[in-house]
Amino acid sequence: MTHDTTHLTSAGLERRTLVAGAAWTIPVIATAVGAPLAAASTAATLTFTNGPYSVAACGTLKDVVLRVTTNGTAPAPAGTLVTVTLPTGLTWSDSSTGAKVLPTDANGEIVLSGVTADGASASTVIGASTTDASTSVPVSIAPSDTAHQYNLVGASDLTVPNVPGGSTPIGGGFYRSPTGDVYLNNGAIVATGSAAGAVGGYDPEGGSYLQYTKNGAAFQYNAVGSATTPWTLPTGATPVGGGFWLTADGDVYFEDRLIRSGVAEAVGNWTAATSGFVGITDRSGATGQYNKVGGYFAVPAPTGSRPVGGGFYLAPNGDIYTNTGVLAATGTSSAIGDYTVTSGGFVGFIKEGIAFQYNTVGSQTFAPAIPSGTVPVGGGFYLAPNGDLYSNTGVLVRTDVIEARGQYTTASGGFVGYTRASC
Repeated sequence: MTHDTTHLTSAGLERRTLVAGAAWTIPVIATAVGAPLAAASTAATLTFTNGPYSVAACGTLKDVVLRVTTNGTAPAPAGTLVTVTLPTGLTWSDSSTGAKVLPTDANGEIVLSGVTADGASASTVIGASTTDASTSVPVSIAPSDTAHQYNLVGASDLTVPNVPGGSTPIGGGFYRSPTGDVYLNNGAIVATGSAAGAVGGYDPEGGSYLQYTKNGAAFQYNAVGSATTPWTLPTGATPVGGGFWLTADGDVYFEDRLIRSGVAEAVGNWTAATSGFVGITDRSGATGQYNKVGGYFAVPAPTGSRPVGGGFYLAPNGDIYTNTGVLAATGTSSAIGDYTVTSGGFVGFIKEGIAFQYNTVGSQTFAPAIPSGTVPVGGGFYLAPNGDLYSNTGVLVRTDVIEARGQYTTASGGFVGYTRASC
């Protein structure tokens, strides 16, 4: 076998052209004599022979064997050149990426050794081609990232145990695994096989809350007391945070009580152990807010504005409004809001690539000293495209972050759950 580091030699496939019988040959003879003139195909056939292929993120793929034949069985001549292309996420043993032109050995084979995977999970393909043939084979890169939580107060970081690779932080210190199990930040499984709509939340009085559906039924978990409560709701109701649920028919429930109909979008926040509020956009485009304590009131924001949490609404033109109708920002591209009982609402947003934060207390806007191009993930945290995670104080929290979801706890800061590549 020839490995991918073999010295390149050049050798082409021999081609032959057969001449058909003369046109004047009588049909019977032409048929009888012409048949033996057909030659076996010499076009290359490319086959990956020892699949299937899978590798853990940050791991090394087993040797990949590519066989080249000229008629499906006969080995191609030694030195036949094949272009082998690695996809994004896989790297050659010499640390290069992309395509290499490699020669076959005397058995018509090429062996790819020492190919490594980066930290991201993926389903992708390795490709191979000659001048007259091509093929590809799937490769599965399994996740091997780890779950973490960073607390802004005290700048403490903890690795969350037991959480499987590929899990997603969903707020409130919870992580949802690819199989639907939900883990708390102490590594405990608090729900199994939940639907994709699981959402976490937090308030200083009641701690962490999880809302989720399982087999169409609605549940709420409270980390204080490790209590799970089932709610009697229409099948398929979606949790939106703060103890609120939205059905496909547009009905909004708090726990198991109907509080409004005709709703298009809703985002809720916890405020206390048994209380919360929800920002609403009706199907008419009108905006409002419902408080468990105090009921519903209309919000004077432009028609079609969307709730983004924390009592904030994002207008179609990118302007952000508070629940009292105050224009908090203009021309933004993304926003996520949060709330604390002691300090009111906070909204992180991006304007012209620059990160900002607005606080309702004092109507203050400031720009954290962080690189442009980040995205707010809640709780005063921002995630850059290269995986750098920043706080609103300008601190680089971590690098190589895959996903993150933050939560305010007090005016002084909050925490962020995140997953990070393990290599």
